[in-house]
Amino acid sequence: MASLRRRAFRDLQGRALETTVHRHISSQYDTLDSSGSLRAGGRWNPKGEFGALYTALDEETALAELLRLAQRQGLTLDDLAPRDLVDVQVSLTKVLDLTDKKILEQIGVKENEIVSNDVSLCLDISRLAHRAEFEGILAPSATKKGPILVVFPDRLRPSSRLEVMGKKKIL
Repeated sequence: MASLRRRAFRDLQGRALETTVHRHISSQYDTLDSSGSLRAGGRWNPKGEFGALYTALDEETALAELLRLAQRQGLTLDDLAPRDLVDVQVSLTKVLDLTDKKILEQIGVKENEIVSNDVSLCLDISRLAHRAEFEGILAPSATKKGPILVVFPDRLRPSSRLEVMGKKKIL
């Protein structure tokens, strides 16, 4: 298990990120609603503490995450219908980049530890990042397909933005 260096978060600067991300979401929710994650919790947000928008940097990873969600819950994809895939343009100024090996080293963790089935380390990291006012976390997907971006809507700065660029029904 990792020896998370909690104090390291005070010195991390974060990076700016401007890109288009993809998010699968139940059709019953607004496209940028994080209330479901607040109620249920997830890999990168503790239940009831703060909400998160789970996104992926490519559609393949977003769809792999959807399949993983169904499998973890013992459901079929049809059980999760109706579902949309949303494209969101993001512009953030302070993102914790866990795809950067130097950052992982600074905080004392390894990539395989944050993609494992045990999410306790991810929850610890997210609490520290949220407390340090990071707007989100860029990390490898637990599906091992590509990177994901988790956005903390309550930490967005006035200059940051999330803009829905498109939406299509996938289930």
